[in-house]
Amino acid sequence: MITRLSAAIVGLLAFAGMLLAGLAAGNPLTTILQRALAGLFGGMTIGYVGGYLSQLIVNESVMRMVDADANVELAQVTAKDQQQGEYEEVNAVADNSAQTVRKDSKEDGEKDREQGSLTREQTLAVRAAKRVFPQA
Repeated sequence: MITRLSAAIVGLLAFAGMLLAGLAAGNPLTTILQRALAGLFGGMTIGYVGGYLSQLIVNESVMRMVDADANVELAQVTAKDQQQGEYEEVNAVADNSAQTVRKDSKEDGEKDREQGSLTREQTLAVRAAKRVFPQA
C-alpha cells in the first residue's frame, strides 16, 4: 500500500514540477508534455523504490516489536506455569496424604525437621497438611 502511494505522490510531484519548469522556460507544449511524462514515470519509479524500502523497514520494525512482546509474554507464561506446577504438586501430595495426615502431623513434622530426617515428599506433605488442617 505504502509502495503504490509513495510512487503516485512522487510521480505526480515530478509531473507538476516538470510542467511548471517547462512553462517557466517558455518551451513549446509538446516538449513540456514529453518531459513532464518522462518525469512522471521517473518519479513513479523512484517513489516505488523508496516506498518498497520504507515498507521493508516498517515490516522489520513491527516484527521486532512483536517478537519482543512474544518473548516477554512467553517468560510470563513460563513463570506462571512453574508457579502453577508447584501449586499442583503441593495439592497432589495433599490429596495423596490427606487420609493419613492428622492434626498431630504438625508436631511430628517439626520434630522430624529438627532432626533433619524429612524427605522432600514428607516436607510437602507437612505443608499440605497445614493447608488442609489450619487449626492443627
